[in-house]
Amino acid sequence: MTPISPATAVLLRFLQTVPTNAVLTADAWRTEADAAQLNIAERGAAPRNAARLGYLEPLVVEHAGRRFLACEPSSREHGKGGRVLAYVRTDKAIPVHLCQAVAS
Repeated sequence: MTPISPATAVLLRFLQTVPTNAVLTADAWRTEADAAQLNIAERGAAPRNAARLGYLEPLVVEHAGRRFLACEPSSREHGKGGRVLAYVRTDKAIPVHLCQAVAS
């Protein structure tokens, strides 16, 4: 298994506190991302990596036989007017050693 990025480790530490089936967006873990001084690319890649590893699933909405990724307006002041993707926390347990990567 390839090592995970420090940004993904920050997100996985946060996800350990999130109950299964909870819906969350980038706004939910913004405090942790800010504390780790993650840049915009790292903040975008971490949820995709967590989804690839099976800890998150993109929230999908179906309408008229079509599937869409769910999103909501960002609550971040600088993101006013922007939208953030919604994810659902899966029931896959996160091994402690994955969360021990040090964020730079």
